[in-house]
Amino acid sequence: MTDTIKSFQTKIKIGAQQSYKNMAMFPLLSDYSIPSPYPTRNEALSNDLIEKDVLNEINSIPKFKMACISNENDGVAASKDYVEQFARVDGQIGAIFLINGKIAGIVFLDSAESFELSFIKIVECYAKKSADEFDSAMDLRSLKSKVLKYLVTPCNSQVELQSTTGI
Repeated sequence: MTDTIKSFQTKIKIGAQQSYKNMAMFPLLSDYSIPSPYPTRNEALSNDLIEKDVLNEINSIPKFKMACISNENDGVAASKDYVEQFARVDGQIGAIFLINGKIAGIVFLDSAESFELSFIKIVECYAKKSADEFDSAMDLRSLKSKVLKYLVTPCNSQVELQSTTGI
């Protein structure tokens, strides 16, 4: 397991820091991709693997519209300002996000194409948190050392293998 993680990590490069106010993003770049054994819904439809009219109102998957519930819409408007400041980079399969100088999360997807499709939604999630936790005194310079340390943590962690449940 550790060898798999180390092998994957050697294929990742850290892109240039992008930052705005109290949020920073380090693009994670790689030509690595995991072939998916399952087609996307659009691929299945275009290859006639499924038919749209088979679904009816009872058996269809419900669609949800999500909205921020708050007394103030300032956070939502502010997060849009953040989103406009970040750009996807060619070959980007993930990103590490920092808010107020602390690592807020890491996102990896199976390929650059998948990341491109999800990029705006991913940034929006971190942007909302950044807008809510804005600290005007935060200095976002010299964060790359934190990112590098964070990326090698799995290789330095103890691995505990467990059997899976089920078939």
